[in-house]
Amino acid sequence: MRSSAQLSAITGAFILCAAFYARAEVSGQVDATLNVEPGCLIDNGNVPDGGSGYDFGTLDFGTVSTIWTNPLQATLSSPNGGGQLSVTCSPGVDTFTLTINGGTNGDGTSRNLSSEGNTVPYQVFRDSGESIPYEINQPESFDVASAGDAIEVPVYGLVAPNPETPVAAGTYIDTLTLTFNF
Repeated sequence: MRSSAQLSAITGAFILCAAFYARAEVSGQVDATLNVEPGCLIDNGNVPDGGSGYDFGTLDFGTVSTIWTNPLQATLSSPNGGGQLSVTCSPGVDTFTLTINGGTNGDGTSRNLSSEGNTVPYQVFRDSGESIPYEINQPESFDVASAGDAIEVPVYGLVAPNPETPVAAGTYIDTLTLTFNF
């Protein structure tokens, strides 16, 4: 038989071993953060065009004969049947700019519609009266009066009359890049 001192020593050894193999519980915190920058939503029913940007719409000057006596005007229409662009900004954005490049057929000083090497120059304006042009690669500023309010960003096009020299028949196209900064 074992003495009570031996049993106490064995029991103590078991308790000591159990203490080494006991599970510990540790608590701590993890910080979660989100940094939201001021920004703007640009809308006209646009949808991403497959990866490179947004399809903001079309300036359609219509169909004419090889000469025309009146200016050809176009208003931006969205791919989904919407109208002009609108921009809605968050608090912290007081102004934004829109820059329109010279297009894929531009020569640095003018924008051109092109068909098989033939060109027809055109202009882009900020107003329907064609008095405020969007100069090539020059930012136009828009003020944000109140965060959350939609601001219309008009885009109009104009092809000058061509009453004397016939233009070759064809479908004349160009692609403009609109860049918003806020």
